Formats: sequence, structure tokens, C-alpha cells
Amino acid sequence: MKKFDVERLFGVDISFSYFDIDKIIEVLGLKTEVSYSSKVKKIAKQQGSKHRIVAIVKRQMVLDFVKPALASGLLPYDPYFYDKNIIANPKDRLYDAQERLLEVCLSVAVGKSVKSLRKLDGRYDSRDVRTRYEKGQSAFKYFRNILNDYTRDYILDFKEGRLGENGEESEAAKPIKETESDMPAYNEEAVVSEKKPEATLSLRQRSLMARAVKKTKTVSVADEIKDALPLYEEAMAIVLSQEAPFKQGKAFDEKVLVELIDKLIASYDRNPSALLCVRFVRSPDTYLVKHLIGCCILAIHFAKSLKMSDAYVKAIALGGLLFDYGRFKLPEPMVNKAGKLSESEFEMFKKHISFGLRAVKASDWLVKIVYQMLEDHHEKIDGTGYPEGKIGEEISVYGKMAAIIDAYDAMTSTQSHKSPMSPAQACKRITDEAGLAFDADLTKRFVQCVGRIPIGTCVELSNGRIGFVLTLNKALTPKLVRQIYLAKQKTSMAPQDIDLEVTAGDVSIKRIVDAQLINIKMEDYLFV
Repeated sequence: MKKFDVERLFGVDISFSYFDIDKIIEVLGLKTEVSYSSKVKKIAKQQGSKHRIVAIVKRQMVLDFVKPALASGLLPYDPYFYDKNIIANPKDRLYDAQERLLEVCLSVAVGKSVKSLRKLDGRYDSRDVRTRYEKGQSAFKYFRNILNDYTRDYILDFKEGRLGENGEESEAAKPIKETESDMPAYNEEAVVSEKKPEATLSLRQRSLMARAVKKTKTVSVADEIKDALPLYEEAMAIVLSQEAPFKQGKAFDEKVLVELIDKLIASYDRNPSALLCVRFVRSPDTYLVKHLIGCCILAIHFAKSLKMSDAYVKAIALGGLLFDYGRFKLPEPMVNKAGKLSESEFEMFKKHISFGLRAVKASDWLVKIVYQMLEDHHEKIDGTGYPEGKIGEEISVYGKMAAIIDAYDAMTSTQSHKSPMSPAQACKRITDEAGLAFDADLTKRFVQCVGRIPIGTCVELSNGRIGFVLTLNKALTPKLVRQIYLAKQKTSMAPQDIDLEVTAGDVSIKRIVDAQLINIKMEDYLFV
């Protein structure tokens, strides 16, 4: 294989206005090795040169060819490099060339032009990949895992024939566009080859597959709630365990938090409704810690509904858990104040973002998504948010998601200074603010994924009973309702679940009820 000379990129213009893998290949001097390779020619002949799978193979091959340059000699991150007026020595020339290579690799991995990446993220910061390299982690694997994450779903669709004649994805197969690059590693190699039949897999591979199936086996909502409640309490303890180190300026504990996220996602996968029910275990005196866990649960649900890959779901779940963590440094009387905050108090409240950012920056294991969720979750589409007053597309997609999650959880929570809204009311309030405070498209997607009458909504049924929605059906309308109150008699009843699908229309939802008016709480009826 021809050795790639990274120094040939010194001073080269890579600021292309649009993503063009052929142009990148030309700049890298790899036209013969990639574009004219037998592998690319064969696939182009089979599928047509304009087929997207051809471009994906080229992207894979580009990273393969620059692998030696990524595997040795990356210089330590220099935060002051771009402050220099002149590049005066060979070391600076090499650093400049490496910066361009790293930007190109990121461009190839996510399928976006360098110019658009700079527009999204500002000056490209190579700190993360260079730091990983210094710790002995592979820069090549870092970029290849990102590429795998961005192309895996398409490759699976290609293999299984779920594409149009020109290689375009069907609408049903398209996930939300994931537009940021600083992703956790994804450990599955996405290659254009036939799947191995199970008989050819090793005993260990088949064992792992069996364990994975067993791990994600679905269970009833009642059974999963029994596991989810102790997990919820464990999550509270873990969140609180990070408070003291956080206040001391220390990093978050990677092992503890990642294990917690894995457990929450595993519970969600067994039965999504259970955690969404348990989220309603609330009390004003523990609002903040439960708000963090509630946002984490909603983040998992939102990301899953958007068909995001596992790596993104984990990153967004961590962001949901941590984006409001800075509030632990605020004065408690101010946070629990019943009335409106004074101007000076509100200015202090805003600082929870900078408090949180310090801890995130100290935790170099956290990916960029977490940073963006924290930084942008109080920004508003119309520019009236804080801390920067960003407008529209200046706000990261993950910050937009966090803003919706934050608002919905806060609205549906019991706080010392306010009573909760019903989930349905919260959805209406958020929808009313779409295009102003919240991104219109993401708001629509969020409301769709929680349902018009979300889990936790108190409803009166046509049979005269009142209860809480426990699960939704595939159409995201109420399925299982836990009946706990007789409307006409105005008295409690022994909890009894009713499946509205089984009743085939004999029993239906009559109206949404304010649970506070009849003094009932969902959390009191989670066990039957």
C-alpha cells in the first residue's frame, strides 16, 4: 500500500462548500488507490457510479489509506496554534497538516463538508482525538467508528434490498439526521459484505447473540416496574454521589455513570413504558435529582423514537442526566423560591450553565453531545434564550432536544413552588411554543413519541372509572389504563388494569382529568 504523506496537506485548502468524496480523494492524492481500485470499480459496475454505496466504500477506503498517518506521530493538542501569526518551524508545519487531515477525516466520517462542520461547530477543535491518541487510543478507530455509526443503517438497508433503484433510502428507513461528530465509539465494523449465516459463526459469537436476545427480551409493564423502581432509587443515589466531587471541581465518575445509563437503557428496552411510569415518582424536596433522572429517561425515549443508533442514545441519555447538574451549586432558598425570581436572582440562576460546563470540560471522557445539550438547553429558537441568545440553526440539534425534554419534565413535575401539569397539558404548552422557544420539527416529533395522551395522564373512562395511562399501543394512543377511582361515587377502588384494545371500543377515554382535584397520584398506584 502506498504510504500517505500527511505533510502534503500543509496549507492546502480543504474548505469545500459541499461534501464531495471525489474532491477529497483528489486533494489527498489517492485517486489511483481509491477511485480506480478494483473494489470500487466492481461495485460501481454493479450498482452504477452514482449509487450512494459507492461513495460509502470510497469513504471507508480513504480512512484505511490514511490509517498509518493517524496511527503514529500525532502531536499533542496546542490550544494556541491558531493564535500564531506565522508558522515558523517544521513542527508547526506538521501540526497544520495534521489539523487539516483530522478535519478531512471527520468530514469523510460524517459525510459533511469541512465548511459546514466549521459552521456548525466553529473552529474545529482536535483536542479530543489528539488526547485520545496520547492515551493510547486509536485515532483511526475513532473516525472509523463515527463512519460506521453514520452509515450502518444504510448499509443494512442496502444488504437487505430496502432501497430505491438509485440507492435512496425509503422514508420509513430514514432516522433523524445526526449532524454532530464527536461520538462515542461504536464497536461494529460496517463493511460491504454478505452477512455470515449463523451456522458459520463461532461458539462465542453465537453465545453473545443469545445473551443479547435474552437481555432485550420484553416483559410486562407490571413486571418491569418492579425492577425499574429499585433502579430509579439507585439512580438517585448515584446522582447524589456525584454532588460533592462536582462542587469540588472534580470530573464526573465515568464508570459509575456509564453503568447507570446502560442499566436504564436495558430497562427501557425490556419495556419502555415502565421507566416512563416510574418517572412520576416525585416529591418537591428531591425535585432536582429526580428532574435529572426524569430528563435522562425522556432523553432515552426521545432518541429511541428518532431511530438513533445505540451510541447516540447513550450520549443523549448522559446529556439528559447532566445538563442541569450545575443547579446543585445554586443557593437552595433561591431554587425553591415560590414566587418569581428577582433580576439578580435570575442572573445567578443562569450561572448553573457555566457551573455545569466546568464539570463537563473536566470530564474528558464525555462526548461533545453532552456539552452541547448543557450549553444550549436554555437557548430559544427566537433568540430570547440564554446564555448566548442563539437563534435558530445556531443552536445544536441536541440543545434543541434538551430544551424540549427539560421543559416537559419540569412542567409535569411537583415542585416546591408549583403543582404539576398533566402530561397532555404539557404537550399542548410545548406545542404552543413551537417555533418560538422550541424547534418546530423536533417538538412535533417529541409530542408524537410521547403520544397525544401520554403515559401518566389521568383520564376518566366511559365506564365511569378514573385511572392513569400506563402504556400506549403502536399507534401511540392509550392501551393499558390503571383504574383507581370511581367518578360518580367519588371514592377510591381497588386498582384494576383495563386494556382498551381488548375492550374493542366498549370502554374508551371520555376526558382528561386533573388528578390533583381528586387528590390522587400515579406514584401511589405503581404496584398492584
